[in-house]
Amino acid sequence: FILERKEKIAKQLGMGWYIHADADEFRESPWIQHNLREAIIRVDSEGYNAINFNIYDFKPTNNDFVNGADVRMYLKFYSKPVLNFDNVQVKCWKYFGQEFDLRKSGGHLVEFKERRIYPIPFILRHYPIRSQKHGEKKVFNERKKRFDTIEKKSQWHAQYDHIKDLRFNFLHREEDLIEYDRHVVCNDIQKQFAI
Repeated sequence: FILERKEKIAKQLGMGWYIHADADEFRESPWIQHNLREAIIRVDSEGYNAINFNIYDFKPTNNDFVNGADVRMYLKFYSKPVLNFDNVQVKCWKYFGQEFDLRKSGGHLVEFKERRIYPIPFILRHYPIRSQKHGEKKVFNERKKRFDTIEKKSQWHAQYDHIKDLRFNFLHREEDLIEYDRHVVCNDIQKQFAI
């Protein structure tokens, strides 16, 4: 129902660019010289109407995070996602009066006719778990108990399937992760896509 409601709101608001975002995400341009708005304008000017995002999953390495603080100041290390449901993140699109669908993919992939996905992915900084306590609360109290059976059969909400009990350790070692540096990430994207 949430995705259906988002579709209706986008249509009611009218023409323009939309981002389907969660509260634990930050979006960034793949060009160091452009902010997100400027980057979307560039995509639009080149004739594209949808944007995919590469996910950078940030992990807690300690329990220092303070509620209400900017999580980017505390969680500075990330890993690349390995699960298939995270590989496609076409969550930014231009609405020009067309019919579009967010529900079919669980919000991961907006679909519409004449969709032209920009060939260069943008950056999605994802902060799903912020400490051991937060992980336990989120996974066991707020997620596993409320996941819809039909949605689970559609392969949605699989990101916590490997977590079985409260003994699970949500903290990671810094040496197993990558420290985030936007300059490095943007340079890597530019090299990969020869831009």
